[in-house]
Amino acid sequence: MKRGIADIVLVAETDDPLDRIPGRGEVTDQYFAEPLRLIRPSPSIRPPHPHMLASVCLATWLKHRGFTVEAFDNIFTIPSSREGFLSALDRGPRAVGISTTFMRSEASIARLAATVRERC
Repeated sequence: MKRGIADIVLVAETDDPLDRIPGRGEVTDQYFAEPLRLIRPSPSIRPPHPHMLASVCLATWLKHRGFTVEAFDNIFTIPSSREGFLSALDRGPRAVGISTTFMRSEASIARLAATVRERC
């Protein structure tokens, strides 16, 4: 399936080796987010979102406002995600958003930014 040019390509990644531990997200959710959900905070207080969900929320918001968006995650570790991301870049999106929230290495951020610059 040939895709058109996206207005915006979003990418989120982590370079923390602890995030690769199976079940890490579930443990964080079980001990941190779930108790907050149980106390039913006021509507103005929102419980923390699962790992990396911010990019998904932004993509959804943008799509509802008429933008075409492609979002990718785990491009360092999942070959099919990396291939999709690079393909989206090669089609020349109008903008690329990089979430560095969970990237702790300046070298990883620089590598990702350099890839974006090279490809589009």
